[in-house]
Amino acid sequence: MLVPPQWIQQKAKRFYLRKSDGDFIARQLASRRERARPWYAPKQLEKYDLYRDATSVGYVHMLVQKEEEADGKQRVFISKH
Repeated sequence: MLVPPQWIQQKAKRFYLRKSDGDFIARQLASRRERARPWYAPKQLEKYDLYRDATSVGYVHMLVQKEEEADGKQRVFISKH
């Protein structure tokens, strides 16, 4: 999806942004790198911020492309697995 920053801020309230835990991010991105399809995350996974759902189960995650598009929107990829 291509969304404005306001949409991300609204949806992110239900997610954790895991920037502070570098080891967590590295493990999660490594796990997803093995299964990521080009249509899911077309750029290198390091170019995205990883959000996880706020439950202890953590099935839903959202990748937000760090770099904005020319119109200020960002690409968002959401997975339920």
